[in-house]
Amino acid sequence: MIKKFFSSLIKKAFLLLFFAIAVIIIVIGFHFNTISKKHYIVSKTISTVGNQVYQFFNISNQYDFEDDFQVKSTIKTNLTSEEFEEKSYSDPEYYKKSSFIKNLTDMNTDVTLIQSKKDNKLLGSIHEKIGEEVILNGKYYVENATKYYIINGIFDNYVNGGNSTYFETLKKDQTTKDNMDYLYNYFLNSLENSIYEEELNRDAAEITINNEKLQVEQISLRITDNYLKEIQKRVLKSLKKDERARLIITSFYEDFDKVKINEENKILKDKESYILNIYVRKLWYTPIKFEVIHTKDDTKEVYTFEGNQNTGLFYYSKNNELKYTANIESSPKLTEVLVYDEKKETKGFIKVEKATSSTAFNMNLQLDPKSYEISYTCIYKNYQKNNSYTKEDNLSLKLLNEGKTTLSGSINIISDISKSFRFTESIENSILKSTISDDQNNRLNNLYQDVKARLERR
Repeated sequence: MIKKFFSSLIKKAFLLLFFAIAVIIIVIGFHFNTISKKHYIVSKTISTVGNQVYQFFNISNQYDFEDDFQVKSTIKTNLTSEEFEEKSYSDPEYYKKSSFIKNLTDMNTDVTLIQSKKDNKLLGSIHEKIGEEVILNGKYYVENATKYYIINGIFDNYVNGGNSTYFETLKKDQTTKDNMDYLYNYFLNSLENSIYEEELNRDAAEITINNEKLQVEQISLRITDNYLKEIQKRVLKSLKKDERARLIITSFYEDFDKVKINEENKILKDKESYILNIYVRKLWYTPIKFEVIHTKDDTKEVYTFEGNQNTGLFYYSKNNELKYTANIESSPKLTEVLVYDEKKETKGFIKVEKATSSTAFNMNLQLDPKSYEISYTCIYKNYQKNNSYTKEDNLSLKLLNEGKTTLSGSINIISDISKSFRFTESIENSILKSTISDDQNNRLNNLYQDVKARLERR
């Protein structure tokens, strides 16, 4: 279950980061001829952009309790789907989806995380119930250099899982946040180095911006399924080669060294590709236009941005027909996007705000036949200096397709974070992993599928 989660997480994170910064990498890579200049400028650019992204999601220093803390969270979901419910009567797959949503709504989830760098102890636990039925009740515990786990219904006592390198990564002058910062920046650097100069194309071009014709240089990168896999392999090799990055990852994902890119898994279809274009002024190589062309079978979608990091215009066209435009205004604390259709009629907005003690995201788009209403807030409250605070995450959404609700409702997470805590776990009666029965081992290996199957039925 944990392996599947991390594999999915790593894959999604990789793809999101790749598409987010690839256009920035390609313009820098062609401008500088020498390796030293190229690497200096690229590293500086990636570092700047990466820090802006990371800091937007990063919490204020006053809420960072470093490596001695307790987090107790309750998660409550309230979701419905008119579309899935109607289709569930005739389609078994939609019955599973509809049941999954209903069970999430009926479920109560409690999550606890306690960490003490001083005592070399870490505890993570999850408890999920539907009514009085326990769906999942498990703990993961690290003490010094040994890890333990227990899952009610399978084991009565903690199982000694062997060696753990978790606290080995937290040296005297390094914190968990230091490790995450290092891993994030190293990943970006690995991605930059995995895009080779000979894979980029440069051509002279003429473009029109604000009714003005400009002679520019067009720098392009073509992305296919095979190329994405090759980039994945290069980045994976780099992460495994770096001792600190490898140690950080293996401390929470012990099978990382065994991870390989599955050549059989398709990220993009056979007749699907992306072309990333960036247009730069010839004199100073200032980027003035970004373009992503997505081709899939007989459909061609083009996403275009003209402007800079503070203001710009966005265009979306499909099969050479302009569908939507957007005006974008951005600052460190506020980003606003106003969306219009081809007739210049208002179709909605996107707004992102960040303050010291809160973050807010609001989106309301009417893009026929679909509409999207999504609101997310993250609020820090009840702050007691260097002692405790409460964090509330609230997500509400309403997704419509042809007038029917695809998904509607809310997800609420309330977390109490404190510097005051104590460990009560006892490993006195723990058993060795080698002593568990075949039946217990099979049930453990099938845990993910068993939980998934339970949530897909009523």
